[in-house]
Amino acid sequence: MISLLSWSATSVDRLYAIRPWWNTLHYLCEALSILLLEIVFRNQHMPSEVAHILEDAKRGINWLSMMSV
Repeated sequence: MISLLSWSATSVDRLYAIRPWWNTLHYLCEALSILLLEIVFRNQHMPSEVAHILEDAKRGINWLSMMSV
């Protein structure tokens, strides 16, 4: 989900134009919570995807930070 947001929105203004902001925030928080849980559990479920999980988690946190402004 976070990869899709990064692909479809290059700025916060464009992100807000995709759909209502509360839906975007909801989906972003859901996806980010799963990624952060996987990091906390030390990637037990997907050990081969460690680099992608960390990269997407950073990207999700950056999106939340940009949306907070």
